[in-house]
Amino acid sequence: MRTPLRTLTLVMLVLALSLGARATFADEYEYDYYGDYDEYTEEDDETTYADTDETAEEPVVEQAPAPPRTCIVTYNANGGTGEMPDTLFTEGLPGPIERCTYTRSGYTFEGWTTEPDGSGQHFPDGVDLTPSLDFKSGAMTLYAQWGSQIYLIRYANGVHDASQTPAEGTMPTQFAVHDAEVALFPCGYTRTGYLPRGWMDSSGTFRDFSSVGVNFAEGTTTTSWEVATVGVDLVRGKDAEGKKWSCQGSVVFTGDDGQPWVAVAFINYDSNYRVGSLESYDSEIIVCSLTTGELKKHASGLMLEHGNDIAYNPNNGHFYVAQGGLHEGLPDGIVELDENLNEVRTVTPAGTNHIWNITYADGTFYAIGNVDGDSFARGNPEGTTSDLIRLDEDLNVIDMRAIDFSSQGFSGQGMACDGDELYAILVNFAEADAANKQRLSIFTLEGDARGTQYIDIPHEVESASWLDGRMYFSINGGSNTTIYGTDLASTTMTCVWKPNTYAVEFDGNMEVVGDVPTPITAEYDQTFTLPAQEPVCPGYVFDGW
Repeated sequence: MRTPLRTLTLVMLVLALSLGARATFADEYEYDYYGDYDEYTEEDDETTYADTDETAEEPVVEQAPAPPRTCIVTYNANGGTGEMPDTLFTEGLPGPIERCTYTRSGYTFEGWTTEPDGSGQHFPDGVDLTPSLDFKSGAMTLYAQWGSQIYLIRYANGVHDASQTPAEGTMPTQFAVHDAEVALFPCGYTRTGYLPRGWMDSSGTFRDFSSVGVNFAEGTTTTSWEVATVGVDLVRGKDAEGKKWSCQGSVVFTGDDGQPWVAVAFINYDSNYRVGSLESYDSEIIVCSLTTGELKKHASGLMLEHGNDIAYNPNNGHFYVAQGGLHEGLPDGIVELDENLNEVRTVTPAGTNHIWNITYADGTFYAIGNVDGDSFARGNPEGTTSDLIRLDEDLNVIDMRAIDFSSQGFSGQGMACDGDELYAILVNFAEADAANKQRLSIFTLEGDARGTQYIDIPHEVESASWLDGRMYFSINGGSNTTIYGTDLASTTMTCVWKPNTYAVEFDGNMEVVGDVPTPITAEYDQTFTLPAQEPVCPGYVFDGW
């Protein structure tokens, strides 16, 4: 049956209207009939539509950041003893090297290197190691480096009694390195009627002149004992209580009575001082007999600033205190006090600052300080040099030279001089057991390093003195100090003498009857008995030889 044209036209119109309605619905829901469409839900029939186009891009998933790289550092004692755990370092995070706990008898720890023989990179204790690590390899070994300590070989002429024929000449102290061969000096003494045979060491072993050996002395550590105690309460009484006193410099010297005395400087570390103010500053210098502890004299309220060290000039009886200048802007030169502890003047030698250590010997002052404006009061972690300053008796600078005085974080405490060498105390305040790693560093008068010895005192040693062939140390006990007598690690080689021999012949001196006594042999300085046989000469009486 044929459909009428009018009817067909109506059907097509209805269809077009229907399609238009659907297009309007799709537009409302961002629907693209011929392309992609987003997911949506019709609430009426809960029908869900989803993106099903196979050409759609995969969603971008952000990757988690890679964990930071790490590096394990292993420590090697390299001849020392002890154990140290590995350290794990993380890239980008600061991390210090573990402080060395290894020990080695006769040696001083001198830092870490990446090669056992000391070549490669060198690192001091406690430095931030992270920038130097290779995090690609993930591992590094650090080898402890050791510096041999020294001991002293002293020489004695072997004449112990004034009734004996004296020996002439002098011999210098010899400095020997632990574990290294050393040849003993030939004899430099002469003695009428005697020939030198060799050396007898401290243990009673005979050694030929110029013998070569190692470790003639046992150990490289000082031997100390308590001598006296000095405290602020001697002069302040209860006024000494409630203040944060600190014992600083000291010096042992010969007093007016010819006996040993000691002068000690105390300062008050109050809260103002710690921030660089002298508003409540207080100080005390106390002079006592070293043998009896009797108070000789004292002075209060002197401007000593840090008062880190004291020198004594026997020619004028004056004291010279190294102020130090712990804080910038505070006095940092030298205070001169007369024999009664009155202030004479304060001097900052030309071209210097921060005078920390001072000592006197044979017309010359020796000081340790800085000429570049930096203070090393709290250590010298970068290992930069300090300055040895020589001054005449009027504190005029003779000369200055840089010396490797305070490295590896060590700070200078006090200094002494025996006329031939300088002895300086070094303490590393960054060490947890600083008191057990104190060193006595020995220099020539020109500042050339001799070597070091360990100090056997388990307290912070503040100052050193040399008097009559002996070293004296003082410690910081706050409001009091203990003075220690100290012998350096050493051995003494004593000359062994052989007396010359000679023949004693007898002459009758006239026409004698019979024989005269036969010759006898005698030794120089030794008594001998004349023979009983007497010569006979007619007409004469024997009267002796």
